[in-house]
Amino acid sequence: AKFIRALSYYNLTMLWGDVPLVTTSVGLDDSYKVGRTPQAEVLAQVVKDLLDAEKSLPAAWTGAEQGRATKGAAQ
Repeated sequence: AKFIRALSYYNLTMLWGDVPLVTTSVGLDDSYKVGRTPQAEVLAQVVKDLLDAEKSLPAAWTGAEQGRATKGAAQ
């Protein structure tokens, strides 16, 4: 999940720069109050998420699991 979040936020910041960074659950009423986060902070979270993902991802997948994120992709 952290790999996907990192990839998503990376793509968002490359397209739009500053974007809202949400790393915890936010209720519907509070979702409208989330402001934009500077691009540098979002990219710092991307790096943190990738380092966390790297620790738990396998080096490779086999069979039907092929195509999933691997340790190499997180690195």
